[in-house]
Amino acid sequence: MTKQNSQVEFVEDSGFLPEGYTVPDKNRQFMKLQNGDNVIRVLTTPTLGWEIFTEDNKPVRKKFIDGNNNFTSEEMEEYGAKRDEKTGKLIPPKHFWILLVWNFATNSPKILEITQITVIKKLHAYLKEEDWGDLRKYNINITRTGTGINDTEYDVIAKPHKELPEEVKRVVKELHEKNLVNMDAIWNGDYPFEIYNW
Repeated sequence: MTKQNSQVEFVEDSGFLPEGYTVPDKNRQFMKLQNGDNVIRVLTTPTLGWEIFTEDNKPVRKKFIDGNNNFTSEEMEEYGAKRDEKTGKLIPPKHFWILLVWNFATNSPKILEITQITVIKKLHAYLKEEDWGDLRKYNINITRTGTGINDTEYDVIAKPHKELPEEVKRVVKELHEKNLVNMDAIWNGDYPFEIYNW
């Protein structure tokens, strides 16, 4: 048997990795509200639910059905929900909105989970206001100030109505036509994007 030598070509000026390469990370599909301005465009109706975290910090979510199906104390005990370190009492469930949004800071689609009740109330108020209405028809700026649990505040400002940019329309069409995102995956503890390429 003849042994073949494989040769490695060394090119000093070539790029080490392909242009535009990013390390695969499913967590990149989620948007976290940063300090300062967070300008988004809502792309879907919200997925509504209740959320608790277990002692090992895993989320457990339950669908919102007319507001009367929050986690019971028994369910929270069964799931091993977190307790307040000082009082030992179970930490109450949080109501959430999960949305597919366009994040203008990264120029990409993201999954945004909102549990801050002040933000939810302001978005709901814009939705009910005749001059604003459907949140998908205008950009929204969610401003965050503060760094800790006790000093963080949020403000929500709606921008004037305008059409989606063509690039955003193209990506939204691709997401829809290729079934690239499944918002219902969260109920099984899965990621909405099976593959995230943005």
